Amino acid sequence: MWLGKPHSKQGQAEGELPARRKATLRVGRIEGWSPLAQVSTEPRLQGDSPSPPHPGSPQDYDRRVELPDDIEPVIRCERIDLHHLAANELIALHADAEDSSIYESHDYRNPHRVLVDSPSPVHWRVPQVIDNPSSNKWFIRWMVLRATNEIIGSLSFHAPPDDAGMLEVGLGVHEKFQRQGFAREALTALWLWACSQPGVRTLRYTVDPHNEPSVQLVRSFQFTHVGQQIDEIDGPEDIYEMSVEDFRRLHAPQR
Repeated sequence: MWLGKPHSKQGQAEGELPARRKATLRVGRIEGWSPLAQVSTEPRLQGDSPSPPHPGSPQDYDRRVELPDDIEPVIRCERIDLHHLAANELIALHADAEDSSIYESHDYRNPHRVLVDSPSPVHWRVPQVIDNPSSNKWFIRWMVLRATNEIIGSLSFHAPPDDAGMLEVGLGVHEKFQRQGFAREALTALWLWACSQPGVRTLRYTVDPHNEPSVQLVRSFQFTHVGQQIDEIDGPEDIYEMSVEDFRRLHAPQR
């Protein structure tokens, strides 16, 4: 279930993470923002012959995208950790959600099949990363229950900050873990992280007005209802916003 549009204590960044291998993404013609892509986890050298195409991918490619190996530090909350997906992991999840290699270099696991069986924003995020690989820093994070190392949900901003410095978020919590405060814990930490990033001025949360738990959640943060929009997929949505300054004042831990 997505709270808000699909896709506590202050989050604290952990230390440096191990370096990851860069992935080379050879992108076919993109139609309707549904990329056909092949990923190689080994660096490509000039003059190398292309690898055999992934089943269903075109034989020729329009361009090649170097996916950065950047991954954001883990954000630690009271009970959960927010683990950022590297760009190559995002692409792999899009290509085959059943691919267990996505989790091999991590301590966490996905027994509840978050973003596998549940609604997923991955197909929206992939073309954004292909178009601008640096945008991935704003995208999907697993919600990992620290006591069991289980993924219990995910959250992601919809895009980098726009020209006005606005960021919109979406999140989902597996039904087994709903109504236990995990959504609020994750949002608080992620929004405080966003407040520390250059260029961010406004936090936005859009929600189906009939989704009472989600409406109650955003109102509990004291966001202001600023209007309504008609989403072409989700229909009417209420728009809630809060400035970065107000969020820090209301929700940053007191020192």
